[in-house]
Amino acid sequence: FPKEVILVLPPLTAQLRKDAVWPMPETAIKAKLVLQTLACRAITLATVDEVDAITRVRPLEQIADGCKAGWGGTVYQMSPCRRFMGVVGIYSGLLTPAQAQAHPRRTELMAQRETRRAARKHLGRIPADCWTDHAHLITDTKSAEADAASIRWIADLESDGSGLRNLVGRAAHLGDGPSRHDM
Repeated sequence: FPKEVILVLPPLTAQLRKDAVWPMPETAIKAKLVLQTLACRAITLATVDEVDAITRVRPLEQIADGCKAGWGGTVYQMSPCRRFMGVVGIYSGLLTPAQAQAHPRRTELMAQRETRRAARKHLGRIPADCWTDHAHLITDTKSAEADAASIRWIADLESDGSGLRNLVGRAAHLGDGPSRHDM
């Protein structure tokens, strides 16, 4: 982002605190609109190099995250020089009140699955490396003791050759942003 992003972040940062006011105050809504405008200036959607994606030379990658308000994720492919991310899609959705009460483990898996499903509508069934900051989901991919819904959702996620990968303690900022909806 350009340097002027620093000017709009304080009202939005306040919305991440425990005592945040929802629906968002007018100052936060204005800051969100300015940030969205800056994002449109800073991000140009890329096209997928399908041959490199299918042969896994430069696979599609996905980062998704869920919170009590919604789910969101970003699908991207690295440039041939591997220095730049080419964003090919940003997807998000709201949770129902019942879904918002689910365990974070389920919400994270739902975010991965829904981002993958949304990406398939635009990109087809090209496999992706699905990055998560919840290491327990990686355990669920190999565990016979995972609950039935998790097993079905993981099977859906991996049905096109995609696979869950762990970020090993790093933040999932490309998933965090789209999952935070104003209510």
